Amino acid sequence: MSEPKIYIDASFDGFLVPLDLLTSEGTLQLSFNKKSENPEGFLFYIEYESFIFSFAYKDNEFIFQRNNVISVLTLEDLDQSNGLLIFAVWSHSEIKIFAGKGEGNNKTGAAPTPTEGPPQSLIKWARKQGMLPNVGFRTTAEFRQKVHHALGTISQKVSQADAYKSFWNIVYDGRKISQRVPKTEPELQPLLQCFISDQMLASDIEVIPEAHSGAGNVDFLLLANIGGKLEKICIEVKLAHAQDLEHGYLVQLPEYMRHHEASYGIYCVLNFKGEWFDKPDLNGSKDVLFYLAKVSKNEKVPELNVIRPFEIWLAKPVTASRK
Repeated sequence: MSEPKIYIDASFDGFLVPLDLLTSEGTLQLSFNKKSENPEGFLFYIEYESFIFSFAYKDNEFIFQRNNVISVLTLEDLDQSNGLLIFAVWSHSEIKIFAGKGEGNNKTGAAPTPTEGPPQSLIKWARKQGMLPNVGFRTTAEFRQKVHHALGTISQKVSQADAYKSFWNIVYDGRKISQRVPKTEPELQPLLQCFISDQMLASDIEVIPEAHSGAGNVDFLLLANIGGKLEKICIEVKLAHAQDLEHGYLVQLPEYMRHHEASYGIYCVLNFKGEWFDKPDLNGSKDVLFYLAKVSKNEKVPELNVIRPFEIWLAKPVTASRK
């Protein structure tokens, strides 16, 4: 295949990887503050054969494009004091931009698109690129990208292998299934480690489960040697329906990062909501990432600027015949 044209703005600092942008459905959160420098231009851009996917900021407008369809959202009439939440959201049949503060005075721009996704050959290319072993990271951003790529493949692997049952405790009445209950966090952590261990090993990233600190045990501590310095990423795993979902993001993970002196954090949320399970109910929010962005909007926690919330779907999709 010919090489795709891919650009991701350096301001993401390793937050975003190409595979994030090649899903059929996705949500990307951006921070926007009028008082800070917001250079105009593309935030990301992908072009391959007839496929185009891009998001840009210019003249006080956000511009979202997929192939021949463009959605534009102007920030006029929005209170931009204290910053805005910006979301780029895409599905099989729509691209949408959301801007606001999470409550009132919000604006949305949406455009329907043909039911289509990125070419499979492009997805394969991105997965292979992300799996190439690293002989050494030049920057912490590269380290971060590698870990984000590995986590981003989990939902795809589960879907492709139809491996959803591995994450559920299934109760039988004879041969008939009487109940399905999501596994607990301690039961799920070894499964997640299995999914990423080979990629981490190939890139000389050490994975330490249940790493102890004065604040408690973080689920995973990842270590990489960058220019002779040991850099760290803390990963905290949380069920989307856990009662302490908000606390884990705003308090627990930042404390672990401070104690381990970690450069970055990842809040890995496992979502089981679907045909077999009806939680969480996030005060009306349909999207876990949007909910976390809203509850953290006015928090004065520096670590939140370098934590990426990651949502992994473990709910078996409803088949077309049952919709």
